[in-house]
Amino acid sequence: MQNDKEKLLQSLKNAQRILLCGHENPDGDCLGSLVAMQRMLAHMGKRADVLLAGPIPHTFEGLGPFLSIVRPPEGANEAPGPIDGGRTLCAPTSTGIAAAPAPVTAEPATAARVQATAEYTAAACAPATAEPVAAESAPPSDSACPPANLADYDTLLALDCASAERTPLGEAFTLHANTLCMDHHVSNTRFAGVNWVDPGAAACGLMVLDAADALGLALDETMANALFVALCTDTGRFSFQNTTPACFAAAARLMAAEADITGWQFHIFSQRSAASTRMMGRMLATLQRSEDGRVAVAYTTAADNAEIHPQEGDFEGLVDVLRNIEGVEACAFVRARSRGGSKGSLRAHHADVQAVAKQLGGGGHVRAAGCDAAETSEQTAAILMPLLQKAVDALPSAKVSMDPKVCGQGADGQELRGPAPSAQMPSGPVASVQETNAKASRAQTPATPNPDSEARP
Repeated sequence: MQNDKEKLLQSLKNAQRILLCGHENPDGDCLGSLVAMQRMLAHMGKRADVLLAGPIPHTFEGLGPFLSIVRPPEGANEAPGPIDGGRTLCAPTSTGIAAAPAPVTAEPATAARVQATAEYTAAACAPATAEPVAAESAPPSDSACPPANLADYDTLLALDCASAERTPLGEAFTLHANTLCMDHHVSNTRFAGVNWVDPGAAACGLMVLDAADALGLALDETMANALFVALCTDTGRFSFQNTTPACFAAAARLMAAEADITGWQFHIFSQRSAASTRMMGRMLATLQRSEDGRVAVAYTTAADNAEIHPQEGDFEGLVDVLRNIEGVEACAFVRARSRGGSKGSLRAHHADVQAVAKQLGGGGHVRAAGCDAAETSEQTAAILMPLLQKAVDALPSAKVSMDPKVCGQGADGQELRGPAPSAQMPSGPVASVQETNAKASRAQTPATPNPDSEARP
């Protein structure tokens, strides 16, 4: 893996014009990683643009103004639009980042691109009217965002993507002469020419921070905010089993670099829109549990979408409501897609839900995965119930320990206890993430991300 990292970083040093790609239905880790990587490349004197595979959820709209965004080229995968909720771009000022920075670039032409993006975000964020915006409504015009011409880029870099089909370009991504992938999904297919894949990383954002350190780049305030969003999103506010001493060391560094940790955590995890609250009620009204109580499934319908008009971000965190029910080991929340079919989000405390998602063509992480299905949300929920029960039944009977010294469980199901006395905590906020990772490697578990980090959200 170290050799893959070195190859990828050398490729970035050699590149001049890079197109960055995120995964479909981008979440906080994906968007935060894209913002930080684009800033890094700009500080290196590189030209970098971003191609998104879906709208920015309103939870993360504060990151939008910092992305120099281009439209997919003709013939590429169609990025899902607001038919499943969300806006293509937005620029609120109430969270950790308030206004777009001056462009850091070696090419004057980028200024026009950033200006066009700013105009696009302003149009997308026009004040809402009294009438709710239907989930089926057309996205704002993206004419201000220039189209991507792949011939203009000498390098393509996918961040937080487990497969080529999850990028906005689909399989066309693999046809480019120089392709890179930086990812932490255990289900990554190694689809790029150079793949730096670290399933032990709690977030792709941690890998971006590691890359910045290796390249000798200092953190600016924008990078710090973006990487904190990535980190706190995929560790569930530092509560998931993938949280290590390296995560806290990184958070301390980001806080020292002016990341607004209080504002972002409230905005991402505590604040809930009226539409999200109503959708949670509809979800709980369909709640079903297995006979032994260890599996819970629930769903929302197309009729719910038509009545409540949720945006993409309004579904974030709903599956965790099910996961937090006392006695539940594994769960699934399935929502109807307005364009047909359904999307399932799977979570577990110890069971392997990635294997369950894989049976429906999805994937992700061991304890957080997802899948798309052609069936209705109610039908998909019925399909998932016995599959999740089978995964739970496969667990050893004494799987969960009440010993307070137990800090988690590894991929093999063995208990992981606190680090040995020789594994010291980092001495200060500037401690290297790479250094801390090495000290914590004996206790590190596979990454368990937030609700929308699955291989197929």
